[in-house]
Amino acid sequence: MRLRVLNFGTVSAIRSQAVYHGLAYNMAEDDAPVLSLCSPDAPYVCIGVHQEISLEVDEDYCQRHDLAIYRRHVGGGAVFLDHNQLFTHFIYPRKKAPEYAVNMYPRFIEPVVRTYRDFGIEAEYRPINDIHVRGRKIGGTGAASMGEATVMAGSFMFDFDTDSMSKCLKVPSEKFRDKLKSGLDDYMTTIVKQLDRPPSRDDLLQCFFGHCGECLGVEPAMDEPSK
Repeated sequence: MRLRVLNFGTVSAIRSQAVYHGLAYNMAEDDAPVLSLCSPDAPYVCIGVHQEISLEVDEDYCQRHDLAIYRRHVGGGAVFLDHNQLFTHFIYPRKKAPEYAVNMYPRFIEPVVRTYRDFGIEAEYRPINDIHVRGRKIGGTGAASMGEATVMAGSFMFDFDTDSMSKCLKVPSEKFRDKLKSGLDDYMTTIVKQLDRPPSRDDLLQCFFGHCGECLGVEPAMDEPSK
């Protein structure tokens, strides 16, 4: 089965969310599956489909620092996103994807885990939808149904701004915010923290495409979005 690879490169913050939503909602049941890739050119805050902004995000801080707040149609919590994350979105017609999330997560996470390992990062799948390196989180994933498509969202974590993450979330006190920052520093890891010489994005993606073929039984093929 052909896997259309659409590498959008660096895009605006809103486009980094819009591209995979648009691809998913325009997918027909007989279309080839798609892997979309992009990174935002500006930082922003993204909240899950079921969250309330007023309860999760410090809107005053975001306004003062020109941080847009966008809602995605995928679950999970509020997160700070910027150019240091390379977003990956597998977009499949529903009949071509695993029926249940419990089967979907390990299947689509495996190519990411193998890619990290190729570069010396001891990544492993941690159920139900995370990737860890010796007990520290290097990535999470989310799944959703959008129109006729099933979407599996993830990323490669080159770096992560724990300071901004702790400041853009709504917390009960500044003391709690300090503890949140410390907890994120202890719990999160990144490619930059793991490797003295991180790979280029092009090198990482070439490995990733190979593992997508092995793990998913597809033939990745670079393509352009249709109009």
